[in-house]
Amino acid sequence: GKPLQFSRSKSKELIAYLVDKRGTSVNSSELILNLWEDKDVNSSSRSMLHNLLADIKKTLASKKIDESCLIIKGFNSFQLNTEEVDCDYFRFLNGDVQVINTFTGEYMNNYEWAMFTASTLENMFNV
Repeated sequence: GKPLQFSRSKSKELIAYLVDKRGTSVNSSELILNLWEDKDVNSSSRSMLHNLLADIKKTLASKKIDESCLIIKGFNSFQLNTEEVDCDYFRFLNGDVQVINTFTGEYMNNYEWAMFTASTLENMFNV
């Protein structure tokens, strides 16, 4: 019932990116290119991604939540476990009238990579 506080702002963004992908698998290169648009995919950027994943794991563990409940990891792939996540975006896509009626066109405004989804949502319901 309370927002999690991560020690790195990019940790929150990584989870937001996985929410935006709605459970589809993404690889580390895609995450790096979207979270750090100015970085190349190399050992340094992979280390930065590893640090975010460690921060997420640590934050979840502090609340007695197993990381695997939220993020499903594969060989160089990550996806959100949508069965364990309740959010307005998913409710919106599932046709929840209350959520749809309160949608004002704002969707993850902090993140440039979310602009396409925001535009799609606006067009779906002519906001």
